[in-house]
Amino acid sequence: MKKLQQNEIEKLHSIQEEYNKKVFEFGRLKEAQIELEDQFEELRQMETQLRNDYKELQENEQSFAKELEDKYGNVEINLDDGTISDQE
Repeated sequence: MKKLQQNEIEKLHSIQEEYNKKVFEFGRLKEAQIELEDQFEELRQMETQLRNDYKELQENEQSFAKELEDKYGNVEINLDDGTISDQE
């Protein structure tokens, strides 16, 4: 029966240990990637909500501007004191 020399066994163990380390590192990398993807998805959802809120705000502004125009005509409004003056 043939047998490996001790230094050959040690080298094989060392190589196997390095493989195990790399597999573990790949696992940690994948875990970090999944966390980042989850965070990015959350940011996308927040952006979508902000866009929707912004669009709704614009629509509310336009609707209210139309109400004011129907009531007061095409005028300028001073937002500090609420005074109304004809546009020049």
